[in-house]
Amino acid sequence: MGGHLSHLEREEHPEKLDASCGPIRGNVYRHDTKIVDGYLGIPYAKPPIEMIKFHKDDIPDEANCLNLNVFAPRWESDEFKTSGRPVMVYVHGGGFELSAPRDYCHYSVSGTLPLKDVVVVTLNYRVGILGFFSTGDDLCRGNFGLWDQTLALKWIQNHIRSFGGDPNNVTVFGQSAGGVSVDMLSLSPHPRDLFHRVVPMSGNALWEKFEENRKKVYEFYAKNVDPNDEAKLKEKLVDFLGDTIFNGGTIACAQASVKYGNEVWFYVFDYVNPRGFGELEQVLPFVGPTHCTDLRYILGEGLYSEFKPDDADWEMIETMTTMYANFAKYGNPNGKNGPSHWEPYTMDHPERHYRIAYPRGEMREEYHKGRWEFIKMIRDNNKNLEEVVYGR
Repeated sequence: MGGHLSHLEREEHPEKLDASCGPIRGNVYRHDTKIVDGYLGIPYAKPPIEMIKFHKDDIPDEANCLNLNVFAPRWESDEFKTSGRPVMVYVHGGGFELSAPRDYCHYSVSGTLPLKDVVVVTLNYRVGILGFFSTGDDLCRGNFGLWDQTLALKWIQNHIRSFGGDPNNVTVFGQSAGGVSVDMLSLSPHPRDLFHRVVPMSGNALWEKFEENRKKVYEFYAKNVDPNDEAKLKEKLVDFLGDTIFNGGTIACAQASVKYGNEVWFYVFDYVNPRGFGELEQVLPFVGPTHCTDLRYILGEGLYSEFKPDDADWEMIETMTTMYANFAKYGNPNGKNGPSHWEPYTMDHPERHYRIAYPRGEMREEYHKGRWEFIKMIRDNNKNLEEVVYGR
């Protein structure tokens, strides 16, 4: 729909970069006194040369989509002069069916995280039937889109130094289906050593369906609600969808990560500009933070509507890009030497999390009004989930 810097025009770089992957000409993105160089459409795998077969070793689809974009700060880094800048790799969402980095304004992307002294990579991967078709056996095992992402991460290990990045400090972050993807990548032994930190946003490997428990779910969410109160029923439906698709799996993911010795920074994004939905606002039952609204403040893309930030939005861009870049640099969203407003997650306080809000965030004790305990109860009694996910 339009990023916050969509009105600006990029310039063609006057010189080619002699990168280890081959010579490439980029674009120039100017931001006051800072310049970010953007290199678009770099192939990370060979285009198809014969009829496509559904095996993971075949290189991909007719659209020749296996390429990536690199956004590299041009100025010399004082902090990362020797090692190279930390690298942040974004995996887009789209339900594994659609979307691509081209849906994000490149000028806007260059004006967010790269200004925080990190190299940003956005990548294409196969989606739909070309990316996730499977026969359920060895004939076609599927998950080609995840294999594509793994190939891109291998390319980054081999070539990102040419763009000033540090292959020994790579963070993968993704939203929606991209969040599921990066969580899956962290669980798989194949790409696991190709990156060092992960940020699953509004998506993870532990979401599930609730067909087997429809009556229990309905009774829980409709409790004490007048069946004639349409507005309240819509609110409860939103709670149900948010809890079952996102919130329940998110806290389960955080707890599993802590259980196996990882440091976790657990948060809820709780900010929205009520004028940020465009025509979509007319069909919404109410306006509040929802799926994808955080992307405006991390990558600058409006998605729901053209993004024209007001003063509060600009402050949130500064807040979000700083915290995300700090996590990529140091493994701590608070930064290196600043105050520690955001506490790491522990099982001693299973609901305690950081609420990202305007004008300032805070630690909170209650996670979505405690509804996650009901989702956990349903999950614990889901025999299919226990067998497929937990192997028991």
